[in-house]
Order: sequence, then C-alpha cells, then structure tokens
Amino acid sequence: HDGNKDIGGVDCMVSLQNYNDEDDKLAFVTGGRGYVRLWTKEGDCVLSFFSPPGSSPASMAAINMMNDPSQSKSAICLASCFRITRQTNPNQFRLVPQDESGRQRRAEAEAQEAVVQESLSRISRSVQIWFSSGDSFHSLVLEPDDMVDSAAVTKLAFLTNKANMPTKTATLICGDELGGLRVWKGEMMADKKDHWEQSDFLQLVHTQQIPTNRDPVLSIACLEPLPNGLLAVSTANDNALHATTTGRQSYSLSGATPINTPTPLAVFVMDIERRAINVVINAHIDKVICMTALPNGGLVTGGGKMDATVKVWERSDLQKNKGSEGDADAPKMLSSSDGTKLENVGYVLALTVLPDSKLGSNLFALGAARYNVAKLAL
Repeated sequence: HDGNKDIGGVDCMVSLQNYNDEDDKLAFVTGGRGYVRLWTKEGDCVLSFFSPPGSSPASMAAINMMNDPSQSKSAICLASCFRITRQTNPNQFRLVPQDESGRQRRAEAEAQEAVVQESLSRISRSVQIWFSSGDSFHSLVLEPDDMVDSAAVTKLAFLTNKANMPTKTATLICGDELGGLRVWKGEMMADKKDHWEQSDFLQLVHTQQIPTNRDPVLSIACLEPLPNGLLAVSTANDNALHATTTGRQSYSLSGATPINTPTPLAVFVMDIERRAINVVINAHIDKVICMTALPNGGLVTGGGKMDATVKVWERSDLQKNKGSEGDADAPKMLSSSDGTKLENVGYVLALTVLPDSKLGSNLFALGAARYNVAKLAL
C-alpha cells in the first residue's frame, strides 16, 4: 500500500467470493495506510477509496447481493470500520498566552481541535458501506442512533445464509470495544440501490460472582461467520483496549440488550437472531486474535502471543447439546482438551482456508501467517 508511511501497511484483507462467470475479475480487497483498494486475480489494483481524514481501515467484510436470483451478475457489498491514526500533540497548548490576542488565538485553536476530535470520534463509531451498481460504486455511512453513548467499532462480519449464495438481503454485525454487537440489515432494492437499518443491538457482559470494584469490560477481538447464520465471537479483557472509554460514566451501552457470559475471555458461538450463546470455547490463555471457518463446518482458532496455539474444532463441537440435564438454555462448554492442537504452527496473526482447485474435491489446506512467515497445514 502506498500512502502515509507512518500508519502501517496492510492491516486487513477480505476475499471477494466469485459467484459470477470468469469475466468478474475482482478477487480481493486490502485496507491500510488510509486506503481501501480492490485488486484483480492478477494482483492489479483497479480501484481505490480514501479513508476519512485521520483514519485508516481497521476491519473489513464483504458479501455478494443479488436482487433477482435469475440475474447473471451479483453486486458486491463492502463494509469497513476505521481506527484513528491522527496523532495529537501533547504540548500543543502547553504555553500560557501572555496577551489578549494570544488568548484569543488559543481559544480558536482549542475550539478547532475539539471539532476535529469529535469528527474522529464519529468516524471510529461508524461503518462505511460501498455498494457496486453496474460498473461503479456508491457509498453510505452507517451511524448508530445514539452516537455519544456508542463505542468505537473494532470488527465486522456478514452473516452467511443457509444456501451460502447471494440474496437480496444481508446482515452486518459490528463489534465494538465495549462488547457491543450492533446488527444492521441491508436490502438490495429494485433500482439496484441498497437500504440499511439497525435491527438489533447486543452487549456481551461478564458479572463476576465475587463482587469487585469493577466488572471486566469485554472488547470484541475477532468475528467469524459460521454456517446457518451463527457467529463466532472472540472477546478480549485488556484495559489497554479501552483507552478511549476512560471518560465514560458507565460501560453499559445505551439501548443494548445485555448477554451475560460465563467468562470474559473466550470464543462464543452465538445465534444472533435468538440473542443466545450456544457454545463457549474456553481453551486459550490469551485472547483469540484470528479464526477461520472450515468447509466441513468446523472452526480454527488462533490464540494471542501469550497462548501461541492453534486449535481445530469439529462441527459436532460447535453444536449445542439438546435434551441435556440441567438448564436447557445454558451454553455448551468446551475446554482445551476438547479441541485438536495443531503442532508446529504456534503464534499466528491470520488464518485462512485453501481449497483444493481440483473440480469436485472436498479437500482443503489451512494457511497460517505471522509477519513474513506463512505455514500450511494439510
């Protein structure tokens, strides 16, 4: 990525599933250094979008939408949230003005800085949508109704439908730094435009059995869509992630339905429509920073640096027990011994599935990456 060399390289990437014929050349999207870029299969950049000033893409998600199943070409819907990259000068207002004109200039500068900070705060709490209509893209911004009481968005994911094929509707999940899961419903209209509205708002919370001064604040660290509209949600309990929330009077998000979790640090397999946690994967000693769904219905989770393990979970592991004794609404609990640890993989930053290119083959490999090292697991 070209652009501002001070704000990193490629921070996020998403593939564009090709449901059309081979004439559709767009293959993947990258985000970083203040840009969102669309690339072909040959690695040529064909389109770029600027991030809002003072920001850079933090997480992206994409889905194909189609107004009429009989159409030969689907539309690409791309979503991105942004992290703030603008650095504030701690010494900007250190010197005390010595005269009236200096105090006036100081007041004007402080007012201008307050406007900039408010704008950046809105950007971090919003999501930008790009929607392809024909050969061009149009964009819109999704903003929460209560902007002041919302939190910065950290991760995005589109839920998959049962057929895993383009439809005229889409469900976008926006995870934030206070455990919020904001649900947006989008619909492709007859004029090939899209319409979006917020349909639900949840917040993962953890209340400790032994009272303390403050319950842990959960942050959404990773999202991974699973078959049948389920969602794997990884949470973090790291005070460093909540630096932008220190001025809040409460960590409860206004208008959100609280979903209590049995532990603050885990992967939760959730049924968003039912507002329920089906399975809890409590198998890593550090937050799970990357996940990928497997073609056979399983899931792979990668723990952070203090954990440095990659574990595989079978499809049966992710299914909630039915008719079990006790509370029927209680989630299924999985520990480290329930999963399969992949040896010689260790700490990784990204995971992806590499399907066999042979027609009709169900085989696949797992790709794992850390910095400039990539590993394959067969």
